[in-house]
Amino acid sequence: MESVVEASRKTGPYGLMLQRAKTKSKQRSGQRWSSETNVSVSYVEFLVISKKGRPILGRKTVMQLGVLAIKVPESEVNLVESEFQELFSDKVGKLTNYSVELHLKPDARFVAQPCRRVPYSLRSKVEENLTELEDMDIIERVEAPELYQYVIDQVLHSAGCTGCQSISDDIVVYGKDVAELDERLKKVIHTLKETGLTLNKKKCVFRMNEIEFMANLLLAKGIGPTESRGKALQEASEPKDSLEVRSFLGWVNFSARFISGLVTRAEPLRRLTKKNTPFVRGKNQRKAFEALKNSLTDVDALACFNPALKTRVVADASPVGLANELCVVGGIVMRGTSIVIPKGLRTTVLTIGHEGHLGVVSMKQRIRIKVWWPKLEKDVERFVKTCDACQLVGRPDPPDPVASTELPQGPWCAVAIDYLGPLPSGEHIVVVVDYYSRYYEVAVVRTITSEKTIELLETIFDRHGLPELLVSDNGPKHRRVTTRWAQANGEVERQNRSILKRLQLAHAEGKDWRRELARYMAVYRTTPPQTTGQIPAFLLMGRHPRTKLLELSQPTHGDEETRDGDQLMKFKRKQYSYASRNAKMSEVKQGDLVLMKQDKKNKLSTTFEPQLYKVKEKKGNQVVVSDSDNLVRVWHRNRTKVKQ
Repeated sequence: MESVVEASRKTGPYGLMLQRAKTKSKQRSGQRWSSETNVSVSYVEFLVISKKGRPILGRKTVMQLGVLAIKVPESEVNLVESEFQELFSDKVGKLTNYSVELHLKPDARFVAQPCRRVPYSLRSKVEENLTELEDMDIIERVEAPELYQYVIDQVLHSAGCTGCQSISDDIVVYGKDVAELDERLKKVIHTLKETGLTLNKKKCVFRMNEIEFMANLLLAKGIGPTESRGKALQEASEPKDSLEVRSFLGWVNFSARFISGLVTRAEPLRRLTKKNTPFVRGKNQRKAFEALKNSLTDVDALACFNPALKTRVVADASPVGLANELCVVGGIVMRGTSIVIPKGLRTTVLTIGHEGHLGVVSMKQRIRIKVWWPKLEKDVERFVKTCDACQLVGRPDPPDPVASTELPQGPWCAVAIDYLGPLPSGEHIVVVVDYYSRYYEVAVVRTITSEKTIELLETIFDRHGLPELLVSDNGPKHRRVTTRWAQANGEVERQNRSILKRLQLAHAEGKDWRRELARYMAVYRTTPPQTTGQIPAFLLMGRHPRTKLLELSQPTHGDEETRDGDQLMKFKRKQYSYASRNAKMSEVKQGDLVLMKQDKKNKLSTTFEPQLYKVKEKKGNQVVVSDSDNLVRVWHRNRTKVKQ
């Protein structure tokens, strides 16, 4: 083996001499050695210095030359991915060996939904998505036509026939010229022959520039009315009453697409079809009838829509009607003078329209004069309702319908207690009312402690016995009513108003209010109220106390009459409440987040607290709310005191 070395000297940095060598190794036979090793070439930069020192090779160069390789241990995740590669796929999997049962109502009514129209600009994207879903076996193709037409479509499609349409029992073959038409026609004929189908020779037409199909005239440049349609319209007789006018106008509307200015032409005749309008055939009506009769004699064909061309919407406007509501002005869709806002910009428009926190009515008026989109008013109402700041200062929701208290089973089964006062003398009046008879007891006290209340109740209960239920303003071991809602203890509150009125009368007349109160109580106990129609003393004690009024006999009434009268009066009050209070059933339910009404401290105080509360329980028109999930503090409020 001999080596040939070729060297050349060059002057490098700092005056150092760099030598470039070229070595070629050969065998004695003259053949070159073949390398058994893979050789890699890397271009790196070296910094040459004049001082002596140990050569240093940087990390980047070391790794680039492959001298040092830093290996990262493979993680558990990578091991799992490599072991189960078939699971990690872009394709959607299908669950096997399991089935899902759909529970349908036995009396469910099936509804046929029309096909959804897709704009031309989106058809290609929709078709791509549908094809992708179909290839992934997520959806499958469903053919809507009738069975026969579906089979014909399959036959033509599988044979590769193009330029043909199967509609009902007809097949239309078309082409841009005679050669293309003949080629497509032969393909269709051969396909029909191979599948055993035949054609009706009398109905077949060939190489036509126009054909009548589905009551229209199909032309090379578009679509137009058939001659028979125009002839039938010309031979129509003049209508003699409003019914014949409606029939004639319906006939004309069938060809409305071909008649220019139809609304203006038909207005004199359409006027005769209005309610309470006398049928008078005047000069204008006859002129309109003749114009409509001849409206199809000379009309231009309507061109087929070409999405590649520029589109311009022309409205058939007239003094008596507007055929189209939308138009395009400078590339902007308009509805009259309002801009039609696309769905993606509606939230932005609503945000701008709500500047200054306008109410629902004002915001609608502000937006409607500038922009429009379908269901704009509902979107405005929903936007204002979701505004947190507006909810804090907004009006409370309307009250719930009146919930009448059920009449107890008998006298003194359910009683209510409440304090009336304080009076100018510093005293209070304790009022105890029986829900069944409306009989009540009163007592004047100077202190309203629990000990004094118990003493008074024991005295009353000694006379009438213990009731089954005692209703009070959140007293312990009583049936609690809603805080800050006097209507919840309505019966005793009603009696309090009556008692207070008598005290005011006694004070105005300078009389002893205690004596006047006792006198009123004696009269009330022997006067039948409107609800039950029975004397309270009789319902409680079973007898009619003697009064100063003369009477021959004491009438007797049964329990059923009392209950009927009570239910009738409550029903009338409920109906009146619905009409006068705009009552509405509450939509608040357990788990909802609500705002709670607060007492106003000054003019700038909001109607509701900014803090959100959670509804823990709902009992009729009473709700129990808390400020957290741990029920550390709870509040009992009427439904009108909270707001979603």
